[in-house]
Amino acid sequence: MRHPRLFSVANALRIAVLGTAIALLATSVAGADNLPEFGSRRAASILFKGRVPDRWMELAGGKNPPKYLQWPMPGRRLGRGFHAREGTHQAVDITAPIGTPVKVMAPGIVGYANDELKGFGNVMMVVHAGGWVTLYAHLDKFRAKPGAWVRRGDVIALSGNTGLSRGPHLHFALISHGVPLDPMLVMRGHPEKTTAPLQF
Repeated sequence: MRHPRLFSVANALRIAVLGTAIALLATSVAGADNLPEFGSRRAASILFKGRVPDRWMELAGGKNPPKYLQWPMPGRRLGRGFHAREGTHQAVDITAPIGTPVKVMAPGIVGYANDELKGFGNVMMVVHAGGWVTLYAHLDKFRAKPGAWVRRGDVIALSGNTGLSRGPHLHFALISHGVPLDPMLVMRGHPEKTTAPLQF
């Protein structure tokens, strides 16, 4: 009979090896078929517009999107919601001090992590199954690199106040096939109480 601790360590090692293999495969596939490499400015442009290539979608988990998104900052409050009709804020803001851990909302592959998108400061985009893309902006620091496989709940960054921002917060968005969606419609774990809308 295996010792429980040894068994858990063996499982952890298997998961780590699998994650590394997926990241290496993602990097090699990203450069195939004239696809840009993850982390490149061209990759950012593709992901921001929601045109996720089929091969990236397969790497991220297939054609079926996640059943739900996890609240990226447990215990933090909603500051400003999604306003599709006005078209002025097609994302959600969460108030948080600089350095607050940001957790990825669903399993996927980090497609971009840099500061080349105007106004967003340090921004990360993660590719998910079904062609979904989640975007996390105004970050202070990154905790995951482009091409890395991430599991739901992994810390991928620290919140900040970079780019065009009037106060420390996380700006996050959900994009599906080029269309911004209200992430709150598929969110689990968000707080019941909200603050007044922030004037960013």
